Amino acid sequence: MRLTSLFYILLPLLAPARSSADVPEDKGLFIAYGKLDLEEIKGYDLLIVEPQHYTEAAIRDFKKYNKRVLGYLSLTEVHPSSESFQALRPFLIEENVHWGSRYINISDSNAQQILLQRAASILEQGFDGLFLDNLDNVSVWGRLTDKKGVLLQMVQSLNENHPNAFLAQNSGLFLADELRERTDAIIMESVVTEYRFDTKAYGFRKAAEKKRLVAAIKKAVSKGDRPVYLIEYADTAQMRNKVERELQRIGFPFFIANISLQDVPQFKKIKR
Repeated sequence: MRLTSLFYILLPLLAPARSSADVPEDKGLFIAYGKLDLEEIKGYDLLIVEPQHYTEAAIRDFKKYNKRVLGYLSLTEVHPSSESFQALRPFLIEENVHWGSRYINISDSNAQQILLQRAASILEQGFDGLFLDNLDNVSVWGRLTDKKGVLLQMVQSLNENHPNAFLAQNSGLFLADELRERTDAIIMESVVTEYRFDTKAYGFRKAAEKKRLVAAIKKAVSKGDRPVYLIEYADTAQMRNKVERELQRIGFPFFIANISLQDVPQFKKIKR
């Protein structure tokens, strides 16, 4: 899920931020929606960025130093900061209050065309593929629960129009079977950690819920046909290191970030 403003709280008694070089990292995945410095982002299997921040030359440079570079595309929501917002405005419904974005009425063929054109534009910039966000909005608990078929058709159109594009789905485990031949990777957020929007606090999932999520992921990819990457959220170095140890036991490649997902993560060290 995308966030465009930094709002996480700073805990009391925090020391200056640790540099990213001080923190161990998994090189499977890096994702950020703010503008990145190429020199800081090298050696990743999968790099996900916001296309509107970069020129074609910058994307070529990212691709020199990272295995695969994907452009962000939300298929069911749009934020006012997006280049597509004005074009999609006639097809927007209510706001997602957590993120400041608006849900899209993807049943409208004009809205579908705008989104597919945006996908084509991103790929023309030189990206290897797309990071497809907000698929869960068409689940039984989502705002667009009656538009699952429309979403599946849009992904199928992406396959047909761009057969060589690498498509990574964000979450959407309930679509795992239907997207088995349509997406190339699954990315899951907050399997180990849990961010509370009401209190703006970082924390950990309860053991039973974490176990259920891990089992669901492993079941969804039991045939080994798509790689899985996990994104978790932490604010302190202590929490980040604890999360890393847990993720290493689970066994999927991972990225640990601040909730804003805007830049290279910075983790505070609590004085004891």
